[in-house]
Amino acid sequence: MYSILLTEDDPVTAMMAEDLLKARGCSVRWAETGWETRTCLDQAGYDALIMDLGLPDADGFELLRELSFQHPNLPILVMTALDDAASAIKALRNGATDYLTKPVAPDVLFDGLSAAIQHKAEVRTVQEDERQRQRYSDLGQLASSFAHEVRNPLASIRTLCELLNQDLQPGPQLECVERLQKLALRIESLMKVFLDFSRPSVPSPRLIDVRAMAYRSVESLEARLRPFGAGPVLAFPSEGLTVYADEVQTVSILVALLENALDAVKDPARIRIEASSGSTHRGQAFTSIRVCDDGPGIPAHLLPKIFSPFFSTKPKGTGIGLAIAHRLALENHGSLVATSIPQQETSFLLSLPREAPRAQGAVDGR
Repeated sequence: MYSILLTEDDPVTAMMAEDLLKARGCSVRWAETGWETRTCLDQAGYDALIMDLGLPDADGFELLRELSFQHPNLPILVMTALDDAASAIKALRNGATDYLTKPVAPDVLFDGLSAAIQHKAEVRTVQEDERQRQRYSDLGQLASSFAHEVRNPLASIRTLCELLNQDLQPGPQLECVERLQKLALRIESLMKVFLDFSRPSVPSPRLIDVRAMAYRSVESLEARLRPFGAGPVLAFPSEGLTVYADEVQTVSILVALLENALDAVKDPARIRIEASSGSTHRGQAFTSIRVCDDGPGIPAHLLPKIFSPFFSTKPKGTGIGLAIAHRLALENHGSLVATSIPQQETSFLLSLPREAPRAQGAVDGR
């Protein structure tokens, strides 16, 4: 289940903790000293560190501060005989994820371990989302500046082409000018794409019925679906599901996902939209909306890149649709992830808050 590094200088305590963790399916590496702990962390990765503060070769608090700085994503549970509040506060300030006093009951140790690992995972997710938002913001500013600089000379080129078009007689020169006009229009459309990415509107969230949102997304593609006489397969539970998000933006996300699936399979009957109650993080419940198809799939080495702006494997793709969808999901306090098994199924999972966040006092029960 988990890979655990256990730092404990008392062999009896270490063996008891090791047996307990192994009985719960964990793999355990035992380190008796601070030096051995550092060596283990340099050589391998662990899901969590359980450490005592009383070590023969190191000050436990100093070691805790050092390790939490060097391995910021590693959950560290302090398990010690020091049961005073001052030691607990000092340990937490030096980077401990949790503080347990000996003797520790088996359920308390394992529950604390699981909670610490989950907490660190949630913190990493929040931090990565914030870094991604900042990257999008920086790239958006760059795209906006680039588009502004290009549009003015582009307008001059189009004007000159129109003047030449009026003066030239039919022939090779006129054909060249007409080609220039088409290229200028293509560049202008790309500038619009850049600006759409660089200036997303601020979300105006409200409670939305998921089924109605899905139908609206399908209706937006009516012209593309009309030749097939059918649309994607919709699968929703009998109870109504909601999301708390900007309706226009969430519809835009689903439309982008549906268009991507249509590009892959052509036939809309091979596309499925599912909705279900999602997970709960930090007291916030989420609704999951999945768009999947049975097309050729996405190679594993390309999956990490598909939400990158301007990345595309399509001959005429701009690489902006999925990037905007991913950004809008983050802006609405949700997430968008993709999985793919080539020739079997490609799935995009959109998770959005199920309801408006409660005030902190309500969350705390006050």
